[in-house]
Amino acid sequence: MISVVVPVYNAEPYIERALRSVLPFDAVTEILLVEDGSTDRSLALCEDLAKADARIRLVQHEGGVNRGAGATRNLGLRKAAGYLIAFLDADDYYLENRFEADLRILTEVPTCTGVYNAIGVHFYSDAARESFRSKGFESDLTSISEPVPGSELPLVLLNRHPTARGHFHLDGLTIRRQVIERVGYFDERLRLHQDSEWMFRLAYLGDLLPGSLETPVAVRGVHDQNRITSDDNGLRSRKKQFEVMADFVRAQGEPGVIRDAILMRDAYYRWKTASGPGRYLALARYRFLKAKVGRLPRG
Repeated sequence: MISVVVPVYNAEPYIERALRSVLPFDAVTEILLVEDGSTDRSLALCEDLAKADARIRLVQHEGGVNRGAGATRNLGLRKAAGYLIAFLDADDYYLENRFEADLRILTEVPTCTGVYNAIGVHFYSDAARESFRSKGFESDLTSISEPVPGSELPLVLLNRHPTARGHFHLDGLTIRRQVIERVGYFDERLRLHQDSEWMFRLAYLGDLLPGSLETPVAVRGVHDQNRITSDDNGLRSRKKQFEVMADFVRAQGEPGVIRDAILMRDAYYRWKTASGPGRYLALARYRFLKAKVGRLPRG
């Protein structure tokens, strides 16, 4: 029924805990450990884990090379056999209520293409906690502040909804496999933020409904090696993300709040990363779009 895709890269200290959190769920018929060319003992550990339980499958890139998070999740999606797909990062873990809302909603609402839920956070060190807070994350709960129809979720993710705020995380998401045909795969051109870009496309093209928004269903592990706590998580990676998102909304051909909000952010990051005369042109475009978006109703 459910395939759980677990990308693995240098996750030796964490992977066993992650797997132990998934195995108790009878609805999970397959766990895909997608090994991404780790330099520690992750591969050997994955091999041992796959031998211990028939539901665990080890998958690798051709040649055992490192391809990055986007390509690794995509390989898992292509290999998944379940008609429902969930995700779990190798340094995170599920809670016992992980699929309660998901299975109920996906059964009761045939048009729903996925369910998102709140997740919590666990800090493996004080340094990780401080770095996490310094990135602007004030709450230990990653969630959407209130239930919204699927059609309004893109506005929430862009902070343009009149009342709802927040975002969701892959660890708390379950989708119907068939929606991938409509949405596509993770964009492998993005080294960072490929999950945010893909989840926006999923919200825009699919019909995602809220599950548990106040109680976490999974826990994100934050440690010193997380990409989210590294210093390489800055303006240029955001610029690339919004370039991709701008191309996407232009291709949809529908003007409106969502399109203009993304084009404004694209212009902002182009301005912040530009140099020379191009910086002034980028600033002018950003100011124009900011004024335009500012005049639009938030909804």
